[in-house]
Order: sequence, then structure tokens, then C-alpha cells
Amino acid sequence: MTMEKQEVLLVPGAINKVALHQIANFIVDANVSTGYTWSVIPDNSGTYKLTQIVNLETNIGLLGSPGKVIYQFEAIRQGTGSVLFKHYPPGSSEAVETVEVTIEVA
Repeated sequence: MTMEKQEVLLVPGAINKVALHQIANFIVDANVSTGYTWSVIPDNSGTYKLTQIVNLETNIGLLGSPGKVIYQFEAIRQGTGSVLFKHYPPGSSEAVETVEVTIEVA
């Protein structure tokens, strides 16, 4: 029997412990029909890499229906790093929300 390595759900405001080469996911609320966008700003720690962005949209036929975006990271080097997520309204360079996620790779 083979054991698959479990993925980690990253949470803001905490030190998220991740094993080397483990996958970690951060999930945000999203609504592409409103024009709001998320921006991902990695640090230069080299402890993780962004490997995939998955958009999950509802299909209920209503403008403004909610969805989720999953940002998937892989832990690639021991150490501690952080990622900033900034949420922007349409046509603005001022973020309405900023979230920091800290990743500690052991």
C-alpha cells in the first residue's frame, strides 16, 4: 500500500509548517464577473514556488455568483518565506485587502 503525501491548507496569520516537496494550497473567495482580481506577490526566500492557479466558478447562471481561486505552492527549500495576496477592485491600483501567508519548510 502506498501512502500519498497529504497537501496542506495555508492559513493567514499563522506559521504554516510544510514538509520539503509537499504541496500547500491557499484558497481565496473570487468573483471574476465583478472585475475584482487577486495579485500574488512572492518574497525572495526561495523556499516555495507557485505551481498552479485553479479558478473554481459556480455555474448557476447569475452575474456576480461567487467562486474560489486556489493557489498551489510546492515547498522547494528549507527555511521560512511569505506570500502576499492583494485584492484589487476593477481599474484600481489600490488594494482593498492584503493577506500575508507565512510558509515554514522543514
